[in-house]
Amino acid sequence: MLMRIYAPILKKLNYWLDIIYEDGIWEHIKREFNTNELFHPDDVGATDSAMLDLVNTGKIKKIYNRLYAFPEHDVTVVDIIEYKYIERHGKLMGYWYGESFMYYLGISDKPIIHQVASDACNVNAHHYRGANEKCVLEERIRVRKPLSELTADNYKIICVIDFLSEYSIGQMNKMYFYPYPYIDLDATLSALGKYLQGIERTAFDEYMYLTKNKDLLILCLDLIYFRLKWDTIKSGFGKNQIFTSEDVGYPDSVLWAYSRTGRIKNVYENLFAMDDAVVTTDDIINYKYRLRGESRIGFWFGKSFTHHLGLIDKPEEYAIVSNNTPGIGGRRQNAIHEVLKNKIRLRKSSIIITEDNYKILSVLEYITTFRKNFYKNDHIDEETDVAALRKYLGNIPRESLEYYENSCTSKKLLHEWLDKIYGEV
Repeated sequence: MLMRIYAPILKKLNYWLDIIYEDGIWEHIKREFNTNELFHPDDVGATDSAMLDLVNTGKIKKIYNRLYAFPEHDVTVVDIIEYKYIERHGKLMGYWYGESFMYYLGISDKPIIHQVASDACNVNAHHYRGANEKCVLEERIRVRKPLSELTADNYKIICVIDFLSEYSIGQMNKMYFYPYPYIDLDATLSALGKYLQGIERTAFDEYMYLTKNKDLLILCLDLIYFRLKWDTIKSGFGKNQIFTSEDVGYPDSVLWAYSRTGRIKNVYENLFAMDDAVVTTDDIINYKYRLRGESRIGFWFGKSFTHHLGLIDKPEEYAIVSNNTPGIGGRRQNAIHEVLKNKIRLRKSSIIITEDNYKILSVLEYITTFRKNFYKNDHIDEETDVAALRKYLGNIPRESLEYYENSCTSKKLLHEWLDKIYGEV
């Protein structure tokens, strides 16, 4: 009896409660989410039926299982994947990996299967690289666990380690970042450097345990950070200048790896130059034994010095006195080296060679050691010889040569030739 009396009242009460409740949810959604965000009933504390009521009124639209958006938002599969597995309203849960990460970086085409590492994956956490395959709006997605617990500070580091652990040196004929033929190494390095902008190389140190090949990871990271600094580094070199790992502050392995970009090239052993540099055999020999950048480390002697003075044709072998003489003992001891099938007679200097003294030392070597034994078969007019030495010495005073007289093999010969060059005292 009472139910019949109050039934119309209860019906009207439920009607108004539904309107009030619905409008409360709607106001909450408008207040909490941007127009390009997705949301779930749990995000707003609502039931599925309440959300469907909002759908029926045209205020929101359903885009996937228990997932909604504002009507004006053109939702993509990527939007849904990112909400479910990567980031949900500021809460970080995962990252793209593999080909999906390369696509995110802009260095490859869209993959056939979306690849995500996410805490939302229910694969056994101890199963290394285990993954589940699912479908989202008829597109395939592969989901696996992240390498480590993710935070706002480390997720980019973990993501890059994950990528380098699979797509780095050692894959596909030992090509660098070459699991697929369309990957461009320089573009990959640039994209990774941009992605890691603001993150120091040392930030990776505490996560090295995550990889099975630590040395490989270190090389790849060094290569990325080398690429970041390359434009600054190369500005210090001339177009045709030779350089080594010591000149750039990175190990040889990094320069060898970077040479695969086509930006630099190996010219001899661990010597490198710009890809468009014109480097001759003489350039290589000079760099190794005579002149390294702006640092003088050696000088010609014997027939090579005579040729440098313009007095004879180029000899068959190079003769150099150098600071760079590994394995050579005493001062007068020679050793034959070979560079690109060219013989080099190398001698150790008893005095450290510098830009200030190399001309002096080369002339002392010439006039007190080599000159007295040279002209048995090859005659050069003495006046021509003296004129060439005067030109070579330029404004260097006689006293500068006499300063080194105790290092000469013959003081008598030294002063005889100095008298000829500078005039008798």
